[in-house]
Amino acid sequence: MKGNMGLIVRTELYKICKRKDTWLFFAVLLVPALYAIGLSVGSDIITYSGDGNITAMNFAVTMFQMSQSMFIFGAILAIIAARTLGTEIEDKSLLLYLNRVGDRRRIYRGKLYALTVYNLVADILLMGSSFLFYYFVLIRRKDIAAGILWDANGVLEFVQICAVCLFWIMTILIMVMLSTKFKPVVCLGIYMIGYVIMNLLSYARVIGYVSPLFYLGKFTNADTLVIKEIIIYILYFVIISLGINYLGKRRMEKKDL
Repeated sequence: MKGNMGLIVRTELYKICKRKDTWLFFAVLLVPALYAIGLSVGSDIITYSGDGNITAMNFAVTMFQMSQSMFIFGAILAIIAARTLGTEIEDKSLLLYLNRVGDRRRIYRGKLYALTVYNLVADILLMGSSFLFYYFVLIRRKDIAAGILWDANGVLEFVQICAVCLFWIMTILIMVMLSTKFKPVVCLGIYMIGYVIMNLLSYARVIGYVSPLFYLGKFTNADTLVIKEIIIYILYFVIISLGINYLGKRRMEKKDL
C-alpha cells in the first residue's frame, strides 16, 4: 500500500461505507421526497409561498439549502468525519495502518480525500433525488411547478448548490483536524458550539466576514450572479481550507500514538 494514494482512498471509502452510522447521512435524500409529497398532497405543514412557479433546479437548490439549515445533517457529517480518524487513534488501530502505509501525512490526506468523495456522492444523489421527486411528484402541482429544468437563474442556482457543497467539505476538514487532538464526541461538541458562534457572527458587521455562514447566507439570498462575490467566497474557502489542512497534518505528525 505504500505510496499508492488511490489504494489508500479506496480502502478508506470501504471502511466508511462499512460503518453503519455513515449511512445515516444519506437520510438527507428524504428531504426532497418529504417536501415534494407534502406539497403534492396539499399538506398544511409543508407550504410554498414563493413568487411564480419553480423549476427543477430551483427545487434542487432549495433542498440543498434546507438540508444545510437542518442542523442534524451537519452534525451527522461532522461526527462521521471525526470518527474516520479519531476512532482509529482512540483504539490504536491506526498503528497497524501506519505500519502498512509508512506515512502519517499520506494517511491523513487519504482520509480527507475519501470523505470528500463520500460527500460528493451524497451531493450528487441529493440533486438526483430532487430532480426525481420534482418530475414525478411535484409536477402534479401546476400552480407550483413550472415543469422545466432551469430558467434564467439556473447558473446562479447551480453556484448556490456548489456553495453548500463547499461548506460541507469545510466541515469535513475542520472535524478531521480536530480529531487529531480530541475524541469524536468532544469534536462534535466543539463543532456545535462553533456553528452557533459562527451563525451569530454572520449577522454582525465587519466581524461577520470571518464566518463561512456569512458568505453562504449571501449566496442563499442572492438574486443575481456577482462574480466578485464568487471569487471572494472561493478565496475564503481556499485560505481557510489550506490553513486547517496544514494544522491537521502537523498535529498528525506530532501525535503520540
